[in-house]
Amino acid sequence: MRRVRALPVAVLAFCVALGTAAWFSATGSRTNAFARGEVAPVVNEEFDAPYTVKRNVSVSANAESVDVYVRATANAVWTAADGAVLWDEPEAGVDYVVDVGDEVYGMDTFAAHAAAGCWVKGDDGFYYYTVPLAAGAATQNLLDEVSVVEPSRYADGRALTVDVAAQAVQAGSHPVEAFDDAWGVAAGLRVGAAGVLEAR
Repeated sequence: MRRVRALPVAVLAFCVALGTAAWFSATGSRTNAFARGEVAPVVNEEFDAPYTVKRNVSVSANAESVDVYVRATANAVWTAADGAVLWDEPEAGVDYVVDVGDEVYGMDTFAAHAAAGCWVKGDDGFYYYTVPLAAGAATQNLLDEVSVVEPSRYADGRALTVDVAAQAVQAGSHPVEAFDDAWGVAAGLRVGAAGVLEAR
């Protein structure tokens, strides 16, 4: 009889053990939120009253930016008092004077300065900064100063407008492909060693 009682007790103990093990399970999870990086460049400049001189024009990556390559262009136009762009173009050296930054080079002279970061005028007319910018970092000056020669000589009230525009492309995980797809062939540049731009 003892064996008969021991069997139900053993079966009951076994079932309790299985039931207890079933209660000791847990599930864990982790939610990862992915944020999109920004690549919007910022044009920095000083423009003082009476608004005849623009100084220290550079480009920077915004504070939330991923690493970026930047390019820029500068255009001078006459504008009427109402802001409309006039057809005749201002002439450099006659209507205005441009003093480019110390670190602005042509395609044939930039290689020795590229690794330290400089501007190079690409084959497409844009100026390219040769090293990627990290968040909040700025380039050397593209323009040190632009000034109007004689602002009062035009009786029609026209004003010189110098527009500096910048664009950026990511320099992160695939910088060669990103630069080439966006600008490389037309610029006559490519991403070389350590991410520094070089002539094609």
